[in-house]
Amino acid sequence: MDLRALAKLISLKAEDSADLDEVLRQYGISLDFGEKVELAQMLSGDFSIIYDIVSDRFILVKARRVEQS
Repeated sequence: MDLRALAKLISLKAEDSADLDEVLRQYGISLDFGEKVELAQMLSGDFSIIYDIVSDRFILVKARRVEQS
């Protein structure tokens, strides 16, 4: 699995916030925990990544860009 290509796809297609597993499921992809961590690191510029330890989920929250005048 090319995680860089997957990170680009997710950056383009993901909503403002999403459960990473749900996004991956839409594309028929399953990753182990280590791969999810690696993918989350690649997405960190476009998204804030939250790991919910209770439900064992990665939550993606799209970063807001602030325009300077």
